[in-house]
Amino acid sequence: MKSNMNRHTWWQIFDANYYSDCERFQAARCSRVAAPEEGQAPMNSYLDGTSPLNAEYLQGQLDGVISSGAAVQADSIDELAELMGVPADALVETVARYNELWDAQEDADFGKKAFCLSAIAQPPYTAVHLAGWLLCTLGGVTVNTSLQPLREDGTAIEGVYVVGNDQGGFYGTVYPETFGGLNNGKGMTFGYLVGKALAEA
Repeated sequence: MKSNMNRHTWWQIFDANYYSDCERFQAARCSRVAAPEEGQAPMNSYLDGTSPLNAEYLQGQLDGVISSGAAVQADSIDELAELMGVPADALVETVARYNELWDAQEDADFGKKAFCLSAIAQPPYTAVHLAGWLLCTLGGVTVNTSLQPLREDGTAIEGVYVVGNDQGGFYGTVYPETFGGLNNGKGMTFGYLVGKALAEA
């Protein structure tokens, strides 16, 4: 199977230890895929709202993604590259470099935190073909404290307000995964403030 790659998509690659890695990452909220510790409230699937996120459930989901063609799986990196439709030598070199960073427990290339690193060393290897999802924006339209959009000279555009994903300047340079519902809360809070301001005008 060959992939129709373009600049708007990318591959996420992981090995057979993906579930234990997810538990070790201690991911939370939107990034969390591992089941909670015993005694904690169960975390259910975003897909159907009821299925527990455990290793067996996630494997079933992964099998479905592979069957759909959105992911490929192989017992070697060379074979995985062929299924992905990318140069094998480049992928082998990239994976080897990533494993070096894992061994050193320091991401000298991109600055990923050490506890988020994982090895790609245990077959089978899986590559999932991904594209961007709209969650929030770190950019957007610059606004003042009254949530009015600003022109390039810094003056406000009267009668116009910007809230939700189009409003910029809230996050700075990062969307913090540890604050669940932050983007929804931002939209509702600033939407309320704009509505209140309009009602009192």
